[in-house]
Amino acid sequence: MSDMINHPSHYNAPGRKECIVEMEEKFGIEKVKAFCELNAYKYRYRAEMKNGAEDIKKAEWYESKLQEYAGQYNMVTQDEVDEWEVLQEEVRAASHLMSVTHNPETCARYDRAVENLIKFEKEHGLDHNLKSVIKTGVFGKE
Repeated sequence: MSDMINHPSHYNAPGRKECIVEMEEKFGIEKVKAFCELNAYKYRYRAEMKNGAEDIKKAEWYESKLQEYAGQYNMVTQDEVDEWEVLQEEVRAASHLMSVTHNPETCARYDRAVENLIKFEKEHGLDHNLKSVIKTGVFGKE
């Protein structure tokens, strides 16, 4: 008998990945997160009129999937990406200035810029290798 909540057989075609996994790969995490949020709403909405407890369990499954995504991915807004890029530029500018005029003031400016960048990355659960993931819009926690 198929598990109609966690792994319904009609979402597990022979020789293929589970449907939600294929959706992640084809459409990306953001769209699948929206799909999960909307499905959870749909199942709660219709529960009393259709499948009752089963629909509530399905809604809970989608809500749990959203929580799973939240644990796997630290989603960053465009404003945060912009702020990160400004901080990166401050480090580059301070580094260049320090190479031209190596004095205590420029060294301190560089140190502050690096500290600000590291603080931002720690606050957002990011690592120093963001350039490779900015293109995807999803920033992986290390």
